[in-house]
Amino acid sequence: MFIQLKLHRDVSRKTAAQLRGYLADFGAGPHRIFWRDDGAVIEVEHADDVQLLRSEFPNIVSHENEDRQTGFPW
Repeated sequence: MFIQLKLHRDVSRKTAAQLRGYLADFGAGPHRIFWRDDGAVIEVEHADDVQLLRSEFPNIVSHENEDRQTGFPW
């Protein structure tokens, strides 16, 4: 099951790429970043990664909406 976190709407593609690199080094599991009309969304598999992102980057991870969990099939 994946957990989707919306990033702050003003996050640039460069910042999102750096965040992805951080997760590649320190994350607990697979992740991906994709873009919607209203900004970037990061999708992680482990709840530990959610807490890591929120503790290390509180200004980047949006707290507007609750985490959205998705499973297969969509």
